[in-house]
Amino acid sequence: KRGRFVPRVHNAEFIRARAARIMFGAGVVLRRLLRTRRGFGTPGAFDVAILAPTNRLCAFSFSGTAYRRWYRLGASTTTPVLATGNVSLETPAFCVWGANTAVGKTLVSAGLAAAARRRALPFLYLKPVQTGFPDDSDADFVATRARAGVVPTIGPHAAVAAGFFESGGGNDPDHGNKNKKAYGTDHPLLESTGGESGPPFWAHTTFAWRKPTGPQMAVREEGRGVSDESLLASVTRHLSQFSDAVGDGKSDVSGIALVETAGGVCSPGPSGSLQCDLLRPLRLPAVLVGDGELGGISTTIAALDVLVMRGYDVVCVVLADGGHGNVDAIRAYCDSVASSSGNANANANANANVVPVFALPAIPERPLLTQSFGVNQTTQGGEIFTWLDHGQHVFDLALSQMTQWHGARVSRLKTAPARAMKNLWWPFTQHDLVDEQDVNVIDSRSGEDFGVYVKDADG
Repeated sequence: KRGRFVPRVHNAEFIRARAARIMFGAGVVLRRLLRTRRGFGTPGAFDVAILAPTNRLCAFSFSGTAYRRWYRLGASTTTPVLATGNVSLETPAFCVWGANTAVGKTLVSAGLAAAARRRALPFLYLKPVQTGFPDDSDADFVATRARAGVVPTIGPHAAVAAGFFESGGGNDPDHGNKNKKAYGTDHPLLESTGGESGPPFWAHTTFAWRKPTGPQMAVREEGRGVSDESLLASVTRHLSQFSDAVGDGKSDVSGIALVETAGGVCSPGPSGSLQCDLLRPLRLPAVLVGDGELGGISTTIAALDVLVMRGYDVVCVVLADGGHGNVDAIRAYCDSVASSSGNANANANANANVVPVFALPAIPERPLLTQSFGVNQTTQGGEIFTWLDHGQHVFDLALSQMTQWHGARVSRLKTAPARAMKNLWWPFTQHDLVDEQDVNVIDSRSGEDFGVYVKDADG
C-alpha cells in the first residue's frame, strides 16, 4: 500500500554499535543521544517542535549507505518486546481500556463499531483475552449489537474453551489432540467474508478460558498458558491481516480496528504481567472507558495517569453518566493537566491539547443474559439496542475524534524528517549531504527498543 507508514523495532545495542561504526574517525556523533539510559537523552539535543515533553518523538540521521537490519528481539527485562510484524498506520488501530472491570468497555466497543458501519468503514474487533468463554463472548456481543450480521471467529486456543475439541494438557492447544479437528483459526480475515452486506466486519477472540475470573487465575486452574510474546505476536498479526485486507493505499483511514483489553488498565494478563505493560510495545492509541458510578472519579483518573505515565497517547475518555458528577470532575481534571503541564496527547484540534471526555446516557439496568457463542441474540437485551441508539451522536463524535487524531498523528510523522532537516543540527555532519529519506523518526521507546516509523516496501 503506497505511502503508508509502519513501525519497526530497532534494538538499541545494534543502533549504538552501528552509529559508532558509521561515525568512527569523526567522533561518535550520537553518543549523547544513544548512551545507556532510560530515555532519549537531553531535550536540548532535539528541536522542541519535534520532541514532545514525554520524549516520544525525535529524529536523527544515519548514512544512507549503511546496511540496516530490523531487530525485533530486545534486551528489556521489565517490558516485553514487539514479538513480530509491523502495525500499519493505513488502518488505524486503537486499544480500548477500562478504568475497572464491568465499566462498559464492550458496550463502548459496540457503539464505536456501529458508528464505523454508519460511516461505511471496514471494522475489526479483536479480543485477545477472554474468560468465562463461551458463555461470555465479547466478540459475539459486539457483532450482534453493531448489527453486523456476522458470526465471530475464534482462534485455536479459544476453540478449546468453546469445547470444539478437548485439550490434552500443556500450552499447545493441539497437544494430545493430533487426531481431532481444531475449529479455531489464526487467519479470521482469510476464512471469514466479513459479512454479506455493508462494509466488511470482523470480530475475533484469540485466547480464551472457561472460568469467569482473571486470566492469570484461569491459566492457573485450566492451564493453556500464553506468553506475552505470543499474545503480542497474535495482535500484530491480526492487525496486519486487517490492513492487508482493507487498505487502499490512498487514505489515512481505510478502516478501524479496536483491540479490547480484559478488566482494568492494571489487570494482569495470562502470564501475570500487567496489561498496561504487556501491550506497551505496541503503544496503540488509547480509548479509556471511565467509570460513571460512585467512586469512579478516582479510578478513572488513576487509570488515565497510569496510561499517560507509560507513554500511551490517550485519544479520549468515554463514560456513561451515572448521575454522580463524574463527567464534570474528570473533564476538569483533563483540562487542568493540559493547562499546567502541556499535555503531550496531541489532539486533532490544533488549539487544544485536552483529552476530550464524552458522556453517554446512563446504562439501563438489565438482567444478566446468558450468551451462547454463535447464537443469534438480536431478540435479547432490547434495552441495550435502545441505549446504543440514544448514544449514536456521542459515538459518532468519539469516532470522529479518533480518526482526526490519527490523521494528525500521521501528518506529524510524515513531516518530521523535513522539520528535522530544517531545525536540527547534527554534529560532525555535512548537512547538505544528508537526504531527507535518511532521517529516522523515532515515535517511542519500550525497554531497549525503539518504535521507528518508515515507509513500507511499496513506498
